[in-house]
Amino acid sequence: MIVMASLGQTLPAQNSSPGLSALNLWLAQPRAERPPLTNAAFATTPLDHAEAAAALTMLWQERMSNLRSSAATELRAKAIRLDGQVMKFDWLSFGDTNDLPANGRSLFISLHGGGGAPREVNDAQWTNQIRLGKSYRPAEGIYVAPRAPTDAWNMWHQAPVDDFLARLIEDYVVCEHVNPNRVYLMGYSAGGDGVYQLAPRTPDRWAAASMMAGHPNDASPLGLRNVPFVIQVGANDAAYHRNAVAAEWGRKLDTLEQGDPAGYIHFTELHAGKGHWMDLKDRKAIPWMERFTRDPLPNKMVWYQDGVTHCTSYWLARPANEVKARQTLLAERAGQVITLTGTRVHTVTVLLNDAMLDLDQPVVIRSGGQTLFSNLVSRTVSRLAETLAERGDPNLAFSAAVTVTLPPSAAAPEAATDSGSTSPELLNALQAVPVAQRAGMQFLLDNMPAPDRTRLTAGLLFTNVALAYEAFAAAPWAKQIPPEIFLNDILPYAVVNETRDAWRQPLHDLCAPVVRKCRTPGEAALALNKKLFRLVKVHYSTDRARADQSPLESMRSGLASCTGLSILLVDACRSVGVPARLAGTPMWTSLRGNHTWVEIWDGGWHFLGAAEPAAAGLDHAWFTSDASLGQADIPQHAIYASSFRATGRSFPLVWAEDIRWVNAVNVTDRYTRKAALSSGTVRLLVKVVDANGRRVVAKVTVSDPAGAAKTMSGYSRGETADQNNILSLDWPAANPCQLSVDYNGQAQLETVTPQTNLEQLVVIRLKD
Repeated sequence: MIVMASLGQTLPAQNSSPGLSALNLWLAQPRAERPPLTNAAFATTPLDHAEAAAALTMLWQERMSNLRSSAATELRAKAIRLDGQVMKFDWLSFGDTNDLPANGRSLFISLHGGGGAPREVNDAQWTNQIRLGKSYRPAEGIYVAPRAPTDAWNMWHQAPVDDFLARLIEDYVVCEHVNPNRVYLMGYSAGGDGVYQLAPRTPDRWAAASMMAGHPNDASPLGLRNVPFVIQVGANDAAYHRNAVAAEWGRKLDTLEQGDPAGYIHFTELHAGKGHWMDLKDRKAIPWMERFTRDPLPNKMVWYQDGVTHCTSYWLARPANEVKARQTLLAERAGQVITLTGTRVHTVTVLLNDAMLDLDQPVVIRSGGQTLFSNLVSRTVSRLAETLAERGDPNLAFSAAVTVTLPPSAAAPEAATDSGSTSPELLNALQAVPVAQRAGMQFLLDNMPAPDRTRLTAGLLFTNVALAYEAFAAAPWAKQIPPEIFLNDILPYAVVNETRDAWRQPLHDLCAPVVRKCRTPGEAALALNKKLFRLVKVHYSTDRARADQSPLESMRSGLASCTGLSILLVDACRSVGVPARLAGTPMWTSLRGNHTWVEIWDGGWHFLGAAEPAAAGLDHAWFTSDASLGQADIPQHAIYASSFRATGRSFPLVWAEDIRWVNAVNVTDRYTRKAALSSGTVRLLVKVVDANGRRVVAKVTVSDPAGAAKTMSGYSRGETADQNNILSLDWPAANPCQLSVDYNGQAQLETVTPQTNLEQLVVIRLKD
């Protein structure tokens, strides 16, 4: 039997499988003479569980044999050279080298301080870091202090450092019996800066990490989900605000752990009376870290791309051309099901092996409520060899892989996200929010306007989401509201470009008693429009401070424009779980000016004038006749409804014409079709959908088979149009008609018999 401590498994020395025999013959050839594995048939032949395990053993042993000489040379020279740079190092050994742990030794990598200083200064700091090892005294293992390859202020932040440390780890694994699951990162001062950066951006390397007396600069803690993390700073270490920032990071990790109790293990300590030098009080991190062993295949992982990006992390990989800073990918595994949630992420490769799940059973990959993959996968030698070469770690070698593309609901549209970087604080909110509310938080982050990405606080966002879900759950009509309507028209913290303030709780406290007896969203909206403005003592006035006041601004002043009144009513509706949005036109066709009002959803969209309750109820207002004259194809005279979801169309804000980041849908047709039908006529509302039920743009021609009625045509609306924006064609009642649909050059015929002198919805589903 062959015992592989680093793999934690016992494998057969021989295997008569033809594929393994072919691999053995391939490995027996001199490395320079081996044909590429991509050309070898055996490399892509499916393997069973035992064959894959044996193949990994063979490949890893061969890799160790090949690297042993060069690794030993580097360890003797105490220097690694990569791409013209040199990283020196020195090391200490602890424990009885004659009685090494059966599962491998521990490795402590300790980064020195210094930074943007002359070489001699950084050399002295490196020497001091080696001396510190004698005081830190790990129970067993190797303590290595590398010398930074440069003398820059960000000496440990730079991309080459990641490759140097990966090479250093593998050298010790190959030559010094180090267990790759017991590698620990630590650093002091500028070295602590490096720990703040390196631990979350390369989390799959570390069993735990300890930051001493450093500053995070632009680092984010999101990637530390599976890396136990220590923060220690002197309470008096005020230079660069190290003490204050350390406390802030501790609070961030507290919040992350509260939202994800199985992750983000940490402790934070500001040592009383200590400055930048903590007099070895920080040594307590060593025994604390030694309690932990890396899990290379965690059930849940958070992959946050820092300024230095990577194409792999744990059991995920991404194409280099799609990897960008500030992208976040959340992956969870439960049994055979893997769920992915991404911010600005599209293509993802899920790497698989038998230690993760049962590869003899179907694997399911889901994202955004959709199943992206559900099938068996094949183990192959080529995948094992590829991942082993990329990672240099047998615990991160994978025999199978599936590549998927995240749907738009799980991968934010580029137009919505690339216009501004999202602050790490807001990304923290995604992890802190309860699982049941994560889809809502993800929706807000995916569609958030660029200015909000850097100015909103996580607290405001977190509270908004929690209150929105709470109010919606209590609404009697909650089960009648489609999920997409909740996300876009109840959950958002803002309507258009108004000041972002915490309106949800005070409005809910005022509005909940008003709607207590209401059973539908429409009833609730009418009740609020009748009573709200008297309760808050706000009325229309041209003396208001601004047209686009937030609810709290209008409530403080008591004055508001039609826009301010509409924003207030929209948010009041949302505070009690009524879907609502702002609607308006830049200019009436009569050229009498602009106007805004409110739309609410109750089985469909309906309008009402804010602070103008109509005795006849919904869809009645003084502007009904004006709106019926709107012109959808003339932007100045079209009617728009606001949308938080990115639509590719801007709401024309006549009070802030330079703003283009408020989204909108053109809803003009729904208002103009309210004109009365002529006698004996039915209005056909034609919707064309594909096999998945998604609306498509297609030419629709309506003709009379008998030739008695005039032929007419138009185009159905696609997914970017408002849900109620439907092709409208008036046709003689009770007169059969033939609908011809032309979509992408393919024709489809449907026969319809109009029923009454009313609107009749006709849904045409395209055939495969």
